[in-house]
Amino acid sequence: MAGTSKANDGDDFTSFGSSAKNVVNDINAKMEGNGGDDIVHKALNDDIQDGSNKDKSIPKQNDKEMDETKRKEGLEKRKEQEAALSEEELKNLREQSQAFKAQGNDHFGEGFWYEAAHSYTKALDICPLMYTSDRATYLSNRAAAYIKLRDWEKAIEDCSEALEIGAPNDKPLERRAHSYAQLEEKYEQAVEDYESLLKMYPNRKDYVKKIADLKQAINERNERMKREMISKLKDLGNMCLKPFGLSTDNFEMVQQPGGGYSISMKK
Repeated sequence: MAGTSKANDGDDFTSFGSSAKNVVNDINAKMEGNGGDDIVHKALNDDIQDGSNKDKSIPKQNDKEMDETKRKEGLEKRKEQEAALSEEELKNLREQSQAFKAQGNDHFGEGFWYEAAHSYTKALDICPLMYTSDRATYLSNRAAAYIKLRDWEKAIEDCSEALEIGAPNDKPLERRAHSYAQLEEKYEQAVEDYESLLKMYPNRKDYVKKIADLKQAINERNERMKREMISKLKDLGNMCLKPFGLSTDNFEMVQQPGGGYSISMKK
């Protein structure tokens, strides 16, 4: 037996047992302090957001912040340029953008999603910033094309911008909710959007069902994440305990009333 072998080597197994219990107590204290479920959820949620196959030396969030900074700088420069235009010039640009929107609608109706998105982009490139309602419509329409192309992230970005500048209808909110619902890590945001829609349309049973389905999917995802994290913790524990002739099979995890877990040695 591993314990006998350690004793024959001159090690005091009783002393080690006491030390191991101290380690267990320390782990339990940390889990109680931070919440066992929170530790499991946060660790796996970080894995999902970072992406295991991506270079983590530059956080993805930094890239988004840089893009947002560039976008804002571009908008400020564009405002200055448009401020120098006459009312007639602004009106002409608006009419040109509406022509590109009509072209995009034709492409969309024919099932040419990429071409539709391209036409809506041209409309946005030309339409003066002062025509916020028009721009919100173009963004919402381009989001619809991105949804057909299954480019959920771009659809979410366009819908969010459309809502930010004052969309004339609820289409961007519904399209964003749908796009969030396609991304496992965005289920909570999808629920929030559908709940907002349900407040506007209390009789929409399809929204009620989507919310219920998403909440069930969230629970299933979180349970799976817990199992995966516990498996990872067991692998790490086995690696640490192996030199002492022990494994995680010598310990047990007990769920506490508050939802966390405690670890103790089996007797």
